[in-house]
Amino acid sequence: MESSGRTRKSSSESNSFCSREGSLRRNAARLVITWAAWSFTVLVLAKAAEKLPGEIPDPLGLASRGIAPPPLARWDSGWYYRIIVEGYRHDSDSSEASVGFYPLYPVLVGAIARVFHTPVFHTGIALSLLCLLGALFLIRDLSNLWDSRGDPDGAAEAILFFPTAFFFAAFYTESLFLLTTAACLWGLRRGRWLVAGLGAAAAALTRLNGALTLFPILIAAGADTNWRLRNIRGKHALALLLGVAGAAAYPAYLWRRFGSPLLYIHAKNNVLGVTQGFRPPWHLLRLVFKRGFELVTGLHMGHQIRSWLELGSLLAFSVLAVLLFRRRLLPEASYCAASVLLFWCAGSFDAIDRYVLVLFPCFFLIGELLRRRAALAFAYRFAGAALNAMLLVRFVRWIWVA
Repeated sequence: MESSGRTRKSSSESNSFCSREGSLRRNAARLVITWAAWSFTVLVLAKAAEKLPGEIPDPLGLASRGIAPPPLARWDSGWYYRIIVEGYRHDSDSSEASVGFYPLYPVLVGAIARVFHTPVFHTGIALSLLCLLGALFLIRDLSNLWDSRGDPDGAAEAILFFPTAFFFAAFYTESLFLLTTAACLWGLRRGRWLVAGLGAAAAALTRLNGALTLFPILIAAGADTNWRLRNIRGKHALALLLGVAGAAAYPAYLWRRFGSPLLYIHAKNNVLGVTQGFRPPWHLLRLVFKRGFELVTGLHMGHQIRSWLELGSLLAFSVLAVLLFRRRLLPEASYCAASVLLFWCAGSFDAIDRYVLVLFPCFFLIGELLRRRAALAFAYRFAGAALNAMLLVRFVRWIWVA
């Protein structure tokens, strides 16, 4: 009798394990199919936009040099291409230079293109799509950790339907940055401190604001040690040191090569002849009220949709960052809040609707809201898909969208 009971229990556990394994495989397959369908749609739409009647301009002068960039390589893509082909250069008389772009993405694309002898632009787009897939898997697992009773695919769906999501398939850093920051937060939640540190270092080498991943590392380490210095272990110090090293690497390179660790900041402070730089948050707050008044009264008709997207993204993600604190997701909230504060100090709305793409913990909250409101979910998907298509066409036609 006892032996029979053990046999039934063992059989039940085996069936349960097989069921979980089967469920994991189905969920993974579903995510891959979603990613593949989204990628195919974006690539096809981009190619169709390129074939529309009318001449496509060449503001970066690539065509005049015999270089034909694919439809998803526009604007900043030209700078990354030059870094890969020519390396970093700095001209003090130029309004912008290649030093205004962080190195990890062009370094990876260049290395892969040389190894496999593939075209640079197509290699970069393929890398972006693969990084997006990896990021979606990590975000899905994080969603389960944040709320095991919710929809683990909600955050990924909210991200892919966001109006500027097509940048994840472009020759841009969005997908790589999403992957590296997701790896950092995933490592913290799973107790993989080496992964967290490497993710933070890679994020800091991809973009300036990648250094903000140091905040969640500090908070997670504090929680793991009960906020006592004597409880700090080597794994905590290693994750933090890797993040600091990643943040310091590019300024150190600029210092050694060009004599100034702040050259990136100087390059960004004078773009297209317009002086930019860090401003106090209330400077942008005045612009919020001004832009909002212009939109409501119709005095800003030239770029209505883009203005609504930029203003709406800034305000919505500011609220979402606060809500993450209320959910007690402190590492994630600190990263998103620090990022939003950086946006507020930028002194401009420009490209905010693209920069928020990588704040994936905020999209977790959006996914939760859409799960509870079917009508809102339909409206979000419909509007997001339509805006994605419209902005993608404009992007391909060299019209600045974000």
